[in-house]
Amino acid sequence: MHRKALLIAPYFPPRHRVGSIRPFRFVTHLKGLGWSPAVIALKEPSQKLTQKEREVLKDIPLYELEVPFSRDDISLKPVKSKSFSLSKFIDDRFPLDTWLPLFFKEREKIIDFSRSLNPDLVWSTSDPWSSNYMGFKISEALDLPWVADFRDPWTLCSIRYSGRRWPATYFDKRFERKVMNKARKVTFTAKSTEDKYLSYYPVLQAKTKTIYNSFDRSFYQDDPDVEIPSLSKEKLNILFLGKFRSLSTAYDILCVLRQFKSENADYIKAVEIYSFADLMGNDLELAKELGVENQFKTIEIVPNENVLDLINKFDLLLLSTHPGRDDIVPAKLIDYLVSKPPILSLAPNSEVGEIIKKTDRGVHFKNDEREQVPEFLKKCISLKKSGERLPYYGDGNSSEISKFEAKQTTSQLVDVFNEIISNE
Repeated sequence: MHRKALLIAPYFPPRHRVGSIRPFRFVTHLKGLGWSPAVIALKEPSQKLTQKEREVLKDIPLYELEVPFSRDDISLKPVKSKSFSLSKFIDDRFPLDTWLPLFFKEREKIIDFSRSLNPDLVWSTSDPWSSNYMGFKISEALDLPWVADFRDPWTLCSIRYSGRRWPATYFDKRFERKVMNKARKVTFTAKSTEDKYLSYYPVLQAKTKTIYNSFDRSFYQDDPDVEIPSLSKEKLNILFLGKFRSLSTAYDILCVLRQFKSENADYIKAVEIYSFADLMGNDLELAKELGVENQFKTIEIVPNENVLDLINKFDLLLLSTHPGRDDIVPAKLIDYLVSKPPILSLAPNSEVGEIIKKTDRGVHFKNDEREQVPEFLKKCISLKKSGERLPYYGDGNSSEISKFEAKQTTSQLVDVFNEIISNE
């Protein structure tokens, strides 16, 4: 007989963003491992499920909360002067996040839906951090064990949390401590995040586990209707699978390009870096100052099913984040692992370097090794011009890479579920 798991995953298809991929991968494989999932998510009327997503979700109970506004709605866009943004002012001071009022308002309906399913346990993933609020309330109302999943560190992240203000900081830290005390298990997507939380919250001893993000080979497909950009055969085409933003800036690669340009002026024009959005803010200013803004190009976002086809068109795969985020494993690394082009990692977390080394999928440059990157780029340009393969191109260490298969990581989650139920 299948056990039942209720998953609180506010970001879930058809809301296509990075945070929706992890819970969707789990839902895809839970039933085959003895657990029937149901999902509570935020409704996203502006996007549609892909064919493969519809196939996976056709028999999955899904409760979608009607969202009374869009986060992109004009009323929520910053009212800007040179020094003031109204939305940022509110966000920085609002406890947990600004989805909390919606969860609070719909709490009784959500609990009624949850009760009708008669689940055996509750799992919630954050961010948004209010997801764990809802997980806690459901588990409390139904007297069920609860697993809290942290895709990123919350109050212990000095980078993303530095702008928070009172009273948000007071309530955030108070609730995070409650999560650590009340959740039966707490899972993370990086060992470095788990270690940080274990150090700060002693109560977590023997109740944590790292379950990495995953890829699903059966989900990838070639779609002739999806346009993949044509790339110059004369350039070293580098992909950053995402958008450069405040938590994942272009600073590190810009510093590399500064040195590369000063040492190899004739080579800099051979480098082109593609992402899903134009450079903005400080990144754009620095790129212009260095005279390398033309090395950055944009491409259209493709559906998750077509990501592998997109990745394999490129020569190199750039992995970087904010220089201060040394406690995360960027989710894009997992998609990179299953592709062919070599990874160029500038991520500050040594855990990333260990994964890349074990999987034999590319090169990782520590902070004190960055001066070696321009020489690596020069070598790659020369190899491409001569028609030779770049270093680490290919399948890598398949046995190590297979550890990140979605069925494997879901099996780890099921082990957590089964352990909890066996102790009930």
